[in-house]
Amino acid sequence: MSVCHLPSESHDHGGSDEETLIDKNATKFQMPNGGTIVNTSLGQIQVGIPPETIKDSMKCGIDVPNYFVLGEYLFDKKRGVNLAEAEFPAYWNFFIKKKVINFVARKDQEKAIRKVFRETLLGPEHIDLTKEFPARLSHLIPDLKKEAEYLRTFDNIDELFIFHNFDEEGWVSLENGKVRIHHDRESHQFVFYEGEEKNVAVSSQVSIPSRKYQGNSLKLSQKQFEPPVFGITILGNSSGFDPSHATSGFILWIDRRGTMVDPPLNSKEILQKVGVPSRFIDHVIVSHCHADHDSGTMQTILDESQMVITTTPTIMHSFLRKYSALTGLRESELQRLFTFKPVVCGELMRINGADIRFHYSIHTIPCIGFEVFYGGKSIFFSGDTCNIPDRLEEMYKQGRMSEGRYNFFANFGWQHSLILHEAGIAPIHTPLAVLQSLDDDIKERLHLIHLCDTTIPAESKLKIAKQGVENTITLPVIPYVHSDAIQLLKVLEGTDIFRSFTLVQAIEILSIARTTKYKSGDVIFKEGSIGDGFFIIASGIASVKIHNKQKHLIAGDFFGEMALIGQGKGIDGTIRTATVTAQTDMDVISFDKSSFVSIIRGNHNMIDFLIQLSKARQDESWASVDRNCIFSAMTNSQKTQLQGILNGIPVKKGEYLWKRGDVAEKAFLVKSGSYAVYEEDEAGDLFLHTSMKGESGTPNATVQSLSLSPTYNVSAPNPNPITIGMDGKEKRNILHRNYFAHFPFGPGSFLAESDV
Repeated sequence: MSVCHLPSESHDHGGSDEETLIDKNATKFQMPNGGTIVNTSLGQIQVGIPPETIKDSMKCGIDVPNYFVLGEYLFDKKRGVNLAEAEFPAYWNFFIKKKVINFVARKDQEKAIRKVFRETLLGPEHIDLTKEFPARLSHLIPDLKKEAEYLRTFDNIDELFIFHNFDEEGWVSLENGKVRIHHDRESHQFVFYEGEEKNVAVSSQVSIPSRKYQGNSLKLSQKQFEPPVFGITILGNSSGFDPSHATSGFILWIDRRGTMVDPPLNSKEILQKVGVPSRFIDHVIVSHCHADHDSGTMQTILDESQMVITTTPTIMHSFLRKYSALTGLRESELQRLFTFKPVVCGELMRINGADIRFHYSIHTIPCIGFEVFYGGKSIFFSGDTCNIPDRLEEMYKQGRMSEGRYNFFANFGWQHSLILHEAGIAPIHTPLAVLQSLDDDIKERLHLIHLCDTTIPAESKLKIAKQGVENTITLPVIPYVHSDAIQLLKVLEGTDIFRSFTLVQAIEILSIARTTKYKSGDVIFKEGSIGDGFFIIASGIASVKIHNKQKHLIAGDFFGEMALIGQGKGIDGTIRTATVTAQTDMDVISFDKSSFVSIIRGNHNMIDFLIQLSKARQDESWASVDRNCIFSAMTNSQKTQLQGILNGIPVKKGEYLWKRGDVAEKAFLVKSGSYAVYEEDEAGDLFLHTSMKGESGTPNATVQSLSLSPTYNVSAPNPNPITIGMDGKEKRNILHRNYFAHFPFGPGSFLAESDV
C-alpha cells in the first residue's frame, strides 16, 4: 500500500490541522484540502478543483491529474472559496507537462470557465485607461495589451484545455468510452464506469475542510501581537507551485490598522490565532486577478464586515466578471458586498492616514504595484512584474512602451525604506539574476516574495520575506499628532455596541476612556468581586472563566458590562459572574462605572441589547453556540450579535415546538435535553434536500420534545441548512447533536438532537 502522510502544517494553506493518511492506490481517496481522486484506466481523475490543489498533489507525491471533473457548484458561497480553480492545473499541464488539460463539465460550466480564463490568461477584452490617469500624466498611460502580448507564450485559451460535456442524460464518454462518467443528479454523485462495468461513485458536491476562527486555537497563542504603526506582516511569500508555503500576500499596517494585499486563503484565521480580529482589517488591495493572488479575496469580502476594496477600475471589472462567472451572481450583486475605492494611477491617495501612489506593473494581465509614505518612511511593492532591463529596452524599441513609462521603470523605486519585490521565472516575473546585481545597500532593504526560499543562492545576499506575525517588519516612524485618538476611535468602531455612536458621543468617550496594560497571567477581575468597570480589549487575548468553563476574547471584544447594568450576582446584580485573566500581555480600554452609565444613559436600544446579552451569557449560551457546528465557525463579534437575540425558553417533555401548518416565525438552538425528533407524514418529501428551495413560510413538519429540553428561541434563522439522511421506514429523522433548528425556508425544516 502506498501512503501519503501530510503533516499538520497543512493548515497554513487552508486545510485542517489534522494529520492525514492517504492510500494512493485506493480506488478513490479524498485530497486533504478538498477534491477526490479516482484511479482509472486513464490515470487519476480528480473531482473538484479547490484552490491550491496542485500543492496537495505535490505534497502527496502524485502527478497533477490531466483530467478534472467540475463539481455541481463552481463556488462555495458559504466559505467564499472557488471550487473550480482551474488556472494552475492548466498552467502545470501546459507549461510543465507540455500537455493540454481535460475538463469534464456541464455546458453552462464550460461557458463560465471560459469567461474566467479570458480574464486570467488574456486579460480584459477592452482596456481604456484614459480615466485612470490624470491628464498631466497621460504620457505614462501604458498599452497593456501590447506589453502582455510581448510576455505571453500563447495567443488563444483553447491552446491550454479541452472540454468534455455531459449530455442531457448526464453521461460523458472519455477516450472512446474507455472511461464513462454518469452524473446522477438525484443522489448527487458522479458514477465512474470502466467500459460497461461500474467502478466507483463520488459525491458531485465538492467539499473542503471546515475552518474555524477561534475556539481552542487561541490557546496556542501566549504572546501578545500588537500591530505596528507602520510595517508589513507577510501572510504568504511563495508562488502557486510551492507546496511548503502559502501564496504571496501580506498586510500593510498603517497606524495599527491593516490593509490586506492579495490575501491568501484563510488569512484571517491566521490572525485570529494571535488575537488580531478580522475587524482590524478594513481595506483590501487587489493587485490582479491570477488565482494565486485573488483566491482569498472573496473569502475576505464575505467575512464579518463590509470591506473597502482598492484597485483600478480595469482590474475591478475583471475581478467582477471572473467571480460573476463562478458564483452565478450578477456583477452588480457582487459589488454590493463591498465598497469600491478606485485608484487613479500616479496620484497620491489616502488610506488610514498614509499616502499611497499606484502604478501599473508589467505583466500578462493588468496588475498594479504601489509606494506608501507615512511618518517619514516609505514602502515599495513591485506587484508581479517584468523588471528586466534588457526586456524593458526591447519593448521600448518595439513601440510597445512609451518613453515616459520606460523611464519610470528605468528609475525604479530602489530608494524606499523597505522594498517588497516579487521574483520568479522570466519574462513574466523578475529573475533572481537581475536582483543579484543590485547594490548591497538596496539588498539590505529588499525582501523577496513569490518564490521558494530554496532557490535563493546563499552567497547572493538576497532574502525572502519571512511569513507569520512573529516576523512582522516594523519601520520606526513619527506617529501623527492625533494617532492615539484615532486608534482609540478605531477600536471603538470595531466594537459592536459603539459602532453607531455619533461624533458628540465619540468626543465624550475620548474624554473619559483610559488605557490600562496587563501582563500575561494578570487577573483583571475575579468572580464574586464588585463590578466597577467596563473593558474593551485593544490588543491581546483574555481568558474568561465561568462555572468551570472557559472562553477567549480578543481585540475589539468587551466584558464587564453585566455587573454595571444590574445583571450580575447579588441582590442588586452588581457582583461579577466570571473571572477574567490576561492570557497574553494586553492593552485594555476601560471605563469606570459612572462613566459607562453616563455613556449608555438614554440609549434604550443599547441597554436592551446589553441586558439581553447578559442574560444569554449567564445562561452559558456561548457554550451552546460553540458546540454548534455552524455557529462555532463565527467570529466573537458575530457570536455576540447572536447572543443578543437569544431568548431562553423551557420545553417540557412531550411539548411541541411547532406543528405542521404553523406559521414559521421562530428558530431554535437546543441547549440541553434528549433527542428532538422531526416527524413527517406519509406524503412528505425529503425536507432536508428541499429546505432551501421552497418559498412558503409554513413548515411541513411537527417537532416534539422527548424530554425536558431548554432551548433558545432565535428571531433570525440560520441560512445554511445541513443535509442529513433519513430513516425511510419510520418516516422520521433524528438529527445529529446540537444542530440549529430552523424552518422559515419553505417546505421543510429541521431540529437537532440536543446536547445530552
